[in-house]
Amino acid sequence: MEETCIGGALIFSRDDRTPDEETVAECSTALTVSFLIRQQQRRIDIATDRLNELSEVGRIFAGVGEPERTMSRILELAMRASSAETGVIIDIDREGHLSATGMSLQTVSGVRFRSGESLVERALAAEDVIILLPDRLREELDPTSTNMVIDTFTAFPLQHELRTCGALILINIPPLLLADDHFVAVLGTVARLAAAAITAEERQKDLLEQELTRQELSSAHAIQASLLPKEIPPFLGLIMAGMWKPSRTVGGDFYDIFPLSKTKLGIIMADVSGKGIPAGLLMTIARSYFRVIAVDFVSSPGGALKRINRLLCKEIADNRFITACYIVLDVAHRTGLYANAGHYPPVLVRPDGNPELLSNASGLPLGIFEDTEYSDEEFRFEPESSLILYTDGLVEVKDDEAKIFGMQRLLESTRGQNKLDPQALLDRLWMQTISYAPHAEPADDWTAVAVKYVTTE
Repeated sequence: MEETCIGGALIFSRDDRTPDEETVAECSTALTVSFLIRQQQRRIDIATDRLNELSEVGRIFAGVGEPERTMSRILELAMRASSAETGVIIDIDREGHLSATGMSLQTVSGVRFRSGESLVERALAAEDVIILLPDRLREELDPTSTNMVIDTFTAFPLQHELRTCGALILINIPPLLLADDHFVAVLGTVARLAAAAITAEERQKDLLEQELTRQELSSAHAIQASLLPKEIPPFLGLIMAGMWKPSRTVGGDFYDIFPLSKTKLGIIMADVSGKGIPAGLLMTIARSYFRVIAVDFVSSPGGALKRINRLLCKEIADNRFITACYIVLDVAHRTGLYANAGHYPPVLVRPDGNPELLSNASGLPLGIFEDTEYSDEEFRFEPESSLILYTDGLVEVKDDEAKIFGMQRLLESTRGQNKLDPQALLDRLWMQTISYAPHAEPADDWTAVAVKYVTTE
């Protein structure tokens, strides 16, 4: 075994006697053991400090949820462990925006090298730890760029899951500490765990935002559903049903049914372009207009559409529009008036079970041109007839080969079905829709209304 000298001692005596070799040997052994114990104690102290630092990181993770406090604790830990005079954590969010904890971003960005590169730029560009000692800093640092005295510069990239989310910069760590690879490794561990903490903060923020969005959408869905008729009571021999199935939590389809007089009933079916919250908001606006204006046009659904179109042209964006059909049923005269604004035509199933499209009336969707005209078309609505209004979610659903359900299938699906009550008829159409595309829910909102004339009263 190779012997290593770990120290030495001078032995003095009170008289002229020279210590014998045995005494010297015993003293030497005792001192050696003392030195070894001291060295071991120092290693234990260092290990304890490192464990304490790591446990502090654990406590930081336990407190994730307060980003500013978390970053401050990480920086405090790093500075305490490294004896650095100052430092900063640069955080890069997913949009590339920088923020700083510790030194201000303006201050640290102002420190530049003679090459023109800033400390921040070099730290963020590095894939591994940067350690610049006094001699190299004197060569590279631009002394006119800062009033700080910088003797050492150390930067650790904050990397987690193949993403660089920032940098830990520490200034003026004692050079002797930076010469210790084990010490640098501990700081690297702190930096990696700090990057994980930042990622955890981002994920928690995402989860909170997702939950908030979910709650907002749920509330919007509830509000939107409340605007649709909850119950549709019979009206002078008419029985009715409606079905609304948005493809998202909030949809752009809507329908409404309301009496206009003792013998007349208004029925609206509409589809706002787009999906989600914007479509839902426009749906709410349009429904309000229909409710207010329809009562002034009891004998002209086309006139109602014309007035509503003028209002919407002033309200909605250029890339938005609404398709709609509006029917006024006159039970006393067994007739209906129909106006269309770019919407699919309703299906009328005659008493003999034969279906046909009310396709004569047509006009541009609402909200495009302010001076658009909409015509009224009359049709007969006899007892034992059924009327079906719907949106494109019914006829444009696609099968596995991207073929749409189409108008012809809709007509065949309604042929002879005027004996069904309205709810059963809508259930049948919905089941046919989802069975036509068995591997996916309909990609568009699905809304329909069915009206059946059951008596001659």
